Amino acid sequence: GCGNGWVVREVQKNVHCNHAIGVDGSQKMIAKAKKIDPHSTYLCENLMNWTPQTPVDLVHSMEVFYYVDDPKKLIQIIADTWLKNKGRLIIGLDFYQENTVSHDWSETCGISNMKLFSERDWISFFLEAGFHSVENWRVGSKKDWAGTLVVTGLK
Repeated sequence: GCGNGWVVREVQKNVHCNHAIGVDGSQKMIAKAKKIDPHSTYLCENLMNWTPQTPVDLVHSMEVFYYVDDPKKLIQIIADTWLKNKGRLIIGLDFYQENTVSHDWSETCGISNMKLFSERDWISFFLEAGFHSVENWRVGSKKDWAGTLVVTGLK
């Protein structure tokens, strides 16, 4: 989800961006994004059921996929219906198997539907959905923090 729209606002600053859309499942977050940025497009939708009016070049997600009931299916939906040919999906995840400090988040945050997968699992989800040039890396790792896992691939 786009949350308060900060990524949408940043992406729109790029000279190569013609249009950016923020999608979130929370009406509260969409209202917040629209209040901060009334000139952009923000939609409250279920990501598993939504499709953009026209395919897009880039889908970016941070801290969303592990809340979805079937992340592998969402990656497939994005590949099949959201992205243009040669479009890119890029996701950031802090809740993953190798980042052991995150393992209790579901319990401590009271969110029962968090899905814990390994780095290898996330890469496999991309490959099985037909993405190529799949890459992954970690950002901001330190002593007790494996870092944010970034996974990306081209359709």
